Parts: sequence; C-alpha cells; structure tokens
Amino acid sequence: MKNFRRLPRFSNIRRQSSAASKFVPKQITTLPVFLHNHLFPNVEVPSTASNDAFSKKLEILEKPVLRNANLLQHFEAVAREKTDTYSAYMDEMMQWNLEKLYKLLPKEFNFRTGWTRYDHQTGEITEVSHPLESCSVFDVEVCVTDAEPKGKLPTMAIALTSKAWYSWCSKRLVENTPYYDFATTNEMIPLSVDGEDRKARLVVGHNVGFDRARTREPYLQYKTGLRYFDTLSAGASIYGMADHQQGLYNKDDLTEEKTIFRKDWAAMKLEKLMAKWRTNATKVSLKDLCKFLLSEDKDRLSKKISMMKKTERDYFVKEPIMFFRETKNFQECMAYCALDVIATAKAFQKLVPKFREMYPSPVTLYGFLNMGDAYLPINRYWPQYYDSCEKALLEQKQQNSIQIVKSAKTLCEETNITDPWLWTEDWKLSRKDSNPRWYNNLFANAEQRGLSIEDIGDDTLNVRYGKLIPKIFGMVYGPYPLYDHPVYGWGYLIPVVDECRDLKPDDFVELGKEKSKVLMPAGALWNIYNERFGAPSKTNKVSKRI
Repeated sequence: MKNFRRLPRFSNIRRQSSAASKFVPKQITTLPVFLHNHLFPNVEVPSTASNDAFSKKLEILEKPVLRNANLLQHFEAVAREKTDTYSAYMDEMMQWNLEKLYKLLPKEFNFRTGWTRYDHQTGEITEVSHPLESCSVFDVEVCVTDAEPKGKLPTMAIALTSKAWYSWCSKRLVENTPYYDFATTNEMIPLSVDGEDRKARLVVGHNVGFDRARTREPYLQYKTGLRYFDTLSAGASIYGMADHQQGLYNKDDLTEEKTIFRKDWAAMKLEKLMAKWRTNATKVSLKDLCKFLLSEDKDRLSKKISMMKKTERDYFVKEPIMFFRETKNFQECMAYCALDVIATAKAFQKLVPKFREMYPSPVTLYGFLNMGDAYLPINRYWPQYYDSCEKALLEQKQQNSIQIVKSAKTLCEETNITDPWLWTEDWKLSRKDSNPRWYNNLFANAEQRGLSIEDIGDDTLNVRYGKLIPKIFGMVYGPYPLYDHPVYGWGYLIPVVDECRDLKPDDFVELGKEKSKVLMPAGALWNIYNERFGAPSKTNKVSKRI
C-alpha cells in the first residue's frame, strides 16, 4: 500500500533509548475564569483556566442563559422542548393496531402520477399532494436498471398513517417521461406542501436515509419540520454487531473455534456464551430484524412478516421499468412495498420501548432525529468534484492492490509455513497454479490471479480476506507479531519464557485437538523476540495462554 512499508521481519531492531520515548506533557488551556464560574458555579476553577488579557476582553460578551442549574439539565430542557412533539407522535404510533390497518390495505393500487389516498373508514380513493397526517411509516422502491442516473430516482412508494394508506408513482413510471441530466425536486416525493412544510412531521422508515434522499424536503433551501426515525439505526444501536462478528453469528459449526481451547469445559463455555449472545444480537436488515423482534409473537401478521420473502426485491434490481407498467407486476410490487411498510411499523413498535429504556435522555432522541437531517449545499461543480474524488479513490485502491500482490508474491517465494505471521494460513499448493491457497484467496476470482502486475485493478482483491493484509506486511506490536485469534480477534502472543528457552528456529508446537491440529512455528517466533529485544524476562505477564 502506498503509505505502508513492509516491516523488516528478521532484522536486528534495537530497543530505543528510554529518553526518546518520554512524553513531554502539553498543558491544554480550559475555559476563561468568568465563563467557567457561569457554566460550572459549584466547581472549583482549575489551574488550566485561561486568564490572559484576551480572556478578560471576552467578559464583555453576553453569557449564555442556562435553563437549569447545570449544563446537563440545560441541554435536556432544550432537547425536551425540541422533541416533545415528535415524542408525542411516537407515542401515537405505538398505539396503532397494525393487524387492523393491514386488513384495510387496498385490494388494488391506483396507477397514476403522484399520491393517492385510500381512506381507512370510508374506503374513498382521492388524489392528494402529500400524506395529510403528521406521522407516517414510509418506504420507497427504485428501478435500479432504469436510464441515467441509474437507481437514483424513486419509482414507487407506500405510506401508512392512522387514517389512510397512500401510494405514490413517479411520472416516468406512469407517463414514460425521459430522465433529465440533473434531477429536480419535481422528480422527488413530496411529504408536505409549501406553506405547511415547517410543521412538525415524523416519518418512520427502515434504512430511512435511502428513502429520505428521494423525498423533496431535504433539497429545500430552508429547514423544514420533517424528521426521520430510522428503525435500522435504532436496531443496530440496541441489538447490532460489528462487521467482523457477522461471520461468527452466522456460523452453526463452532468446531474450529473450540480447537483453540485446551479444556473441554472452555469449549462448552464458548457454546453457552454464543447462545446467550445470539439472543441479544441480530443482523439489522428488515427481514432479520423483524424475525428477531417478532419471534415470540403468535398473531398471524407477525408470522407473515417473520416469514416474508424478498423475491419482489429482485425485480427492482434486475427488471426494466416497463416491467412495472404491467398491471399484474405493478400490483404485486406495490403489495410487496406495503408489506415492508407494515413490517417497519411492527419493528418500530418493538424498538421504541427498548430505545427509550437504553437512551432515556431527550438529548439522545434529538440527536437521533437530527443527524438524519443533514444538508449539503452544492452547485454545478459538484459532479466534477464527485468524479474527481471517485477517480482518485479508484487509483489509490489500484495502487494499494498492486503493493499487496507484490508483497504477497515475494512472501510465496521467500518464506513458508514457518512464517511467524502466516503460519495460521493454508500453505497447501493449488493444483492449477502451484500457489499457496492463502495467496489465491486474496483474489476476487480465478481470472484475477493470472493478471500481470500492470493489469491489476481496483477490484482485483477479495475484500473478505482483509485480515491477510497485516500478516502480509508483517505488522507488529512492539516485538510481537500480530496474531488473529478466532474468538478474541487481533492481539499478540507472549512466550512463556521457561518453556521457550531451548527452542530452535525450526521447532514447532502443536495446537488444538485431533483432526484440527495447527503447527505453530514457536521457534521462529521465539527467534524474533530474541533478535529484536532480547529474550523476554520472567516478569512478563501472559494475557491469555493458548
């Protein structure tokens, strides 16, 4: 990689002098005395408070008025004032009878440009400019294969309120109008109307940032009262997991993970730990989140949502827009969109109590609602800037890929299974090209493996094998080569001095149990410690003995 250098793997790196590693503390100046006394009246002024001539001049400034006795209470009072209306809307939506509302779903959706309203009570179908109620659940679908800009503009949408179902169709879908080079708010979905768009409104969606980007209000030149509640973000904050945990979460066979333990009781403990973790974590796609949240619900709608299929989603990815103009396909895809809406509403009703329990402060709710309301003003130079950044990114990725492949090729020629970093990887040679399997796993497919260095592109490498990169570049923590533990993640191994003193450079130690043993190049690792820093002392503590 451009900004990386391959660390010398067997060089005599000497410990730097202790003087070179000393820290010189830098004093950070804090608030001026007058401002500190105003904001923190009951806290002693620290010695770091600024008290110079410039700070004294600031005393003429008008001090902020605190709503309460301290800053925390002040911000909570302000946030509560800003979120009370939206919190009331959330309370209202918690009372919706979703089973009843789903039964009122229109048997047939209106194929017309703009919004159509289907009244719950009267069944009356009317054309409207926007959903009339103040809170709604909303979902947008996009025909990805449509003409430029591909997948950027909305094709159809569904909204649900306490009083009506709503459907929306784009002008291009209904009237086959052409795309323009630059979209305007006329192609976006209106959720309010001029003159009323400053009124507080709440829209609930799953991954609602996608839907928000296709609505009119974010592109207006003034701040509206519309706020979005994202069930994906809420679910991730409560039940989510890091990217690197997803593979383990999906894994049923833990045999590989169990082999790292010497004792059977430790392996059993892992099983119990995993079972408990899975009851408190889930992937946060709408389907997975609903399956997790509704697993104990016995009503018919919850079962339908838990078992929902995503077949129709493929239509929006693969089919041209004329596919959706056919009556049968249009009705089927609208019904699919409506089920997504009702599923989002179900997830919302399950998440809100837990969200409020975990994040009771109104400041958190204010941030949650407003972080999805960012505004980025642009002009005609934006596409040029975007294309320039995209080009620079792809060039950088290509250079990174070239450096990774070059280093990996060198390792294949210079080293073997005794490598202190790559010993956990598969060194068996491929029959087709005689490369170690770990090397072949670096590439996206077999075709990419045969490319010359000059032909390597930004998409050559397999992103799933990113954990090989620190091993290829020989990254260390102090004298210790980094080690990726299947359960604990990245760390490093510290030798037990008494057991390692007599090791020779080519000695191995067996780890694991029968059928899944791994040979650790203990001699090579010990040799590195000795060459770099001398043998570790007996006082070295072992964090986790393997």
